[in-house]
Amino acid sequence: MKIKNDCIVELTYQLKDEDGNVVEESGADGPMSYLHGHGEIPEGLERELDGVDVGVEMEVTLGPGEAFGDYDPEKILAVPRDQF
Repeated sequence: MKIKNDCIVELTYQLKDEDGNVVEESGADGPMSYLHGHGEIPEGLERELDGVDVGVEMEVTLGPGEAFGDYDPEKILAVPRDQF
C-alpha cells in the first residue's frame, strides 16, 4: 500500500537542525498520526511522502520555505503566561 490522499499515516520521526542535533522526535507515546493530503503536516513533507510504500524508512531534508516557513519577525506573538 502506498501513501495517498485520505490515508491515515503513522510516522516515527526525528527532526534535526542543520547541525544534525535532534530537536524533536516521536517518543514513548508512539508514532505521530495524520490524515494525508489535508495540510496537517508541512506541505513539503507531505509532498515527499506522497506515493511512498508503507514501512519505508527514509530521510527527508526540507528548507524553511518547504517546512514551517521562512522566519518572519513580524509574525512573533507574545502571549502573557496567565493566558495559558
